[in-house]
Amino acid sequence: MAGVVVITDCDHDGVDPERAVLDGHDVELRVLACRTSEEVADQAGDADVLINQYVPITAEVLDALPRCRLVVRYGVGVDNVDVQAAAERGVWVANVPDYGRDEVADHTLALAMALLRGVAVLDRSVREGTWGLEAARPLRRLSVLTWGVVGCGAIGAAVAGRAAGLGMRVLGYDLPQVRSEPPIERVGLEVLLESADLVSLHAALTAESHHLIGAEALRRMR
Repeated sequence: MAGVVVITDCDHDGVDPERAVLDGHDVELRVLACRTSEEVADQAGDADVLINQYVPITAEVLDALPRCRLVVRYGVGVDNVDVQAAAERGVWVANVPDYGRDEVADHTLALAMALLRGVAVLDRSVREGTWGLEAARPLRRLSVLTWGVVGCGAIGAAVAGRAAGLGMRVLGYDLPQVRSEPPIERVGLEVLLESADLVSLHAALTAESHHLIGAEALRRMR
């Protein structure tokens, strides 16, 4: 009997990479467009594996899929999967650790450059008929700035490399068990906040990181 892999939902242009992995194996790949947990339960009852993006995978969904042994989440987090319920039912849960890493790091850099070089405010100023640098001051050379990275995992490390490539000093703060490689200089959070000209936040949302940046942290920043 062929195994059944069901993609519950995705916003990608296609699923050719998934087909390339499964081709040549005794596996049926089915692509759905579910928007609710109830639709997954109704349409994917014979799935051995779920590949999921946004729709919640709840205990009720898992109960409706007695053959399911693996849920793979398109993304780094598994927030929309009831991991405890899956474990209780012998269902493995996996993610894609490098999903969107470079895209998020690139976009972080783009937003930072827009801020540091006054791109947005100067664009508005020109459109309003004003020509001058006053709206964007102070403009400082990037190589004299310090970038603080809070959360030094895959995305934070990618951002750090990009910042260092522009000549910036990079400070990093993370939980003790997370290793940081150059160019990140590991420091305490207070030192980072007081020293950095720009801080980007890339920490996973956990009990320890919840509201890590709040009023007190903002008061410490330059």
